Amino acid sequence: MPGKTVPLSVRMAPDDMTALSELDVSDAITPSDKIRKLIRQAHRRQKGQTDYAEALAIAEEQLMPTLRRIREREAKDHVHSDLVVHFLNWLPDVLALVTSTLPNHADDNHDQAMLLFERDITDRITALLLSTLKMALTPATSCYSAKALDEKLPEVLELARLVASARNNKEGVAS
Repeated sequence: MPGKTVPLSVRMAPDDMTALSELDVSDAITPSDKIRKLIRQAHRRQKGQTDYAEALAIAEEQLMPTLRRIREREAKDHVHSDLVVHFLNWLPDVLALVTSTLPNHADDNHDQAMLLFERDITDRITALLLSTLKMALTPATSCYSAKALDEKLPEVLELARLVASARNNKEGVAS
């Protein structure tokens, strides 16, 4: 049996009331419905600050309308970009990681937690870079523009060459 509802009286400035009435909150029509839904959303966001799974669900929900508009546009224009879809699938994971695992200064192992956080971020960035480079392996990369990756590849390869050279020089000096 659901709990009893508790009446709540709220005074709002006319501008706030106008904003509330114009606010599009899914599955909420009345001001009372909207306020209840907004409170639940705020509570969920707060919980998502410590729970990766909840933070991931929130991030995916935030990006879903954008992803849907992109897919609709792609279908209408008969185009597709694996690069765009891959990035938009990568983004919620990174957002969830950042919002849910950022160490708190009160943590006893703050330094260790920061090192782990940095490693997790490094893993995500590297995974995106590697998967993007793999897309550039085939001449028919699925992007809106066939040149999208090809134009950036020389700069990436030059940087990789410079990093490798600097590492080799550093190792040669250390030996």
